[in-house]
Amino acid sequence: MKKFFTVAFAALFTFALSGENCKKLTFDEVFLEYGSYLAYENNNAAGDPAKPDLLWIDFWNGSGEALDKLEVGSYPLTDYESCDTCITLYEDIDMSSFASEKLYSQTSGTFNITKVKEGTKESQGNASFRLVEVNEYYQPVEGGACYDVDDLEWDTICIPDCTGKVCGSDGCSSVCGQCGKNQGCSHDQSKCEDLDLSDCTGISIDFGTLKKHFLNSFETSSKDGRPYVYMVFFLDDDETKIKPGTYDLGSDKNLNYGTCSEAVKLYAAYDPEYGDYTKMYFQHGGTLIVDSVAEKNMIKGTISVKLVEADIAEDNSTTFFTGSKCLEIETAAFDVSTSQDPTDPIEPAECSEGMGECVSNSDCDAGYYCGSDCWCYIKDPDDTDTDSGSESQKECDTNADCDPGYGCEDGKCSECYGENWDCRSDSDCDFGTHCIGCWCEFDNLGDTDTDNSGSNDSSDSGSNDSSDSGSSDPDNGGKEKGSDESGKKSGGCSVLMF
Repeated sequence: MKKFFTVAFAALFTFALSGENCKKLTFDEVFLEYGSYLAYENNNAAGDPAKPDLLWIDFWNGSGEALDKLEVGSYPLTDYESCDTCITLYEDIDMSSFASEKLYSQTSGTFNITKVKEGTKESQGNASFRLVEVNEYYQPVEGGACYDVDDLEWDTICIPDCTGKVCGSDGCSSVCGQCGKNQGCSHDQSKCEDLDLSDCTGISIDFGTLKKHFLNSFETSSKDGRPYVYMVFFLDDDETKIKPGTYDLGSDKNLNYGTCSEAVKLYAAYDPEYGDYTKMYFQHGGTLIVDSVAEKNMIKGTISVKLVEADIAEDNSTTFFTGSKCLEIETAAFDVSTSQDPTDPIEPAECSEGMGECVSNSDCDAGYYCGSDCWCYIKDPDDTDTDSGSESQKECDTNADCDPGYGCEDGKCSECYGENWDCRSDSDCDFGTHCIGCWCEFDNLGDTDTDNSGSNDSSDSGSNDSSDSGSSDPDNGGKEKGSDESGKKSGGCSVLMF
C-alpha cells in the first residue's frame, strides 16, 4: 500500500543526508518475478559478506495500486513514503525465512526506462540512487548507514524462443506447446514421447498429518523438510462446498494446472540452504475419493495417485518431461472432518515460541488472527465464525479506546472493514502518524488537526501482512499461509508459492 505525506515530513526524512559519504554497491542481473524487479548485490558488500543482500523494486500508480505495465520515461526517485517507483534493500537476508538484518530505502535518484515490451512490466533501463537505513515504518534510522548505487542497468524484456521446440518452456512465462495424455516432453524439447508409468516408485506419506491449509486446500506435514502433499479443490464462483464423489486425477483437464478442478502436488528434495523444496511432482493418474464433507469443507476420504516430476509455467501450463521420476501413493485414507480448521482462532496456550509466527492473536497484524497451526490468517469479513471476538464487544467512547484494527462505532469497538477504515496498523499510515482505531492520526508535533482523512490510500485492504509488518519480509506477505489459494477458479489454477 502506498502512502503520501506532506513536504514538511519529506524534509524531515532527508534533511541530514546531503553530503554524506556513502558506500557504493553494485548488483547482479536484475530479474522480473511476479511484478517486481529483484537483484542480488554482487559481492554481498552490504553488512555480513557471508549473507546475501537483495534489492527489491516495486511500481505503483499515484493512487496506491500496483502497476500492471510500465511506460518509457525518466522518473525521479523520492523517499519511500511518497514514491511511485519504490526501491528497498534487504541487507543480510535469510532466504529460508526472508528476514533481514537491516532495511534500506531510497531517498533520491533517477529511474530511466528506455524501452518497454508493450502492455507488460518487461523493460530496459538504468537507475542511480541513494539508499538510507530505515526502520520497519520506513523512517530513517538516526546515525544509520547509507549506500549509493551509481548505475543499475537492466533488461527484463523476455523474448520467447521456440525454435526447434514443440513442447516445454518458451524461456519466458509460457510453453512452446503441450503433449498429449500420458506423454512428456523430451529434454531437448523437440518431440513428445510416451511416459513410462509402469515402474513408479512407491512413496509413503503420513496422511494422518493432513490438515486444512486454507479454504478448500489441505496439506500433510512438512516438518524437518519431509516430502509433503498439497491438494486443493478449485470451486466455481457459484459454488462454496466441496462435493462428495470420486475425482479422476488423470482426466485431460486435471493433467494441466491451468485447467484443473482438483489438484494434487507432492513437494520433495528440501534444500535447507535455499530454504525450499527443489522438486515438484504433479498428478498424472489416480483417484481422489471424498466420502463426506463436514462444515467448512472439512473432508474425509481416500487417495491413490501417480505423480510425475513437472514444471509449471507462470501461465500455469504444465509440462511433464520424459525420463522424470514417477512416484505413487497406492492408497491412503485421510480424515480432517473432526480436526480443527486452522483458520479458527485459538487459545493462546495452544502455541508456543518457535512453533510458527504467532502465539496469540496479539502477535498478528490487525485484520489477522492466530490460527490453530500457529500462523497468522486474514479474517474473513463474511465469516462470523472466524471473528476472534472479544475486542468487537468492547465498549468505547473514542477510537483511542479500541485496539488497532478496531474503531469506535455506536459505543462499541468494531473491526476496520469495508469503508470503515483508513488503517489497521501503523504501517498503513504516513510518516509521523499512527493508527488510532481505524484512522491514521498525527503525532503530537504541535499540529492539532488529527484528521488524516484523504492522505491514506486504503486500496490494499486484502493484503496478506504477517505478524511482522515491517522490514524483514520483502514481499510484505510473511509466510502467506492465509491466502495462497482461495479455492476459487479465476482464469485457471493459481500457482502456489512457498
